[in-house]
Amino acid sequence: MKRLPLPDEPQNLTATAISPTSIKLTWDAVSVDGGIKEYRIYSGLTPVLIAKTTDTSFIVKGLTPDTIHYFDVSAVSNYGGIESTHATTDAMTPAT
Repeated sequence: MKRLPLPDEPQNLTATAISPTSIKLTWDAVSVDGGIKEYRIYSGLTPVLIAKTTDTSFIVKGLTPDTIHYFDVSAVSNYGGIESTHATTDAMTPAT
């Protein structure tokens, strides 16, 4: 039986505050045999899934100003929906 390929963790994940209530996440594309189905974005110290995207960037809106926000991003393969380990980052939203 052939083992399904595990996608690599997204690299160079950055989080940049773009307003008191928004942070832009960016990362490098992940390559895996069969391709990537989506990226999953998680928020919080105990990560909770907040979004899925096929892009290599995502703007998180509705955040609390003057607060540190924590994010994880993972890649999911087209084959079997196998999820990579999570890349992690954080950023602080400015005060209003």
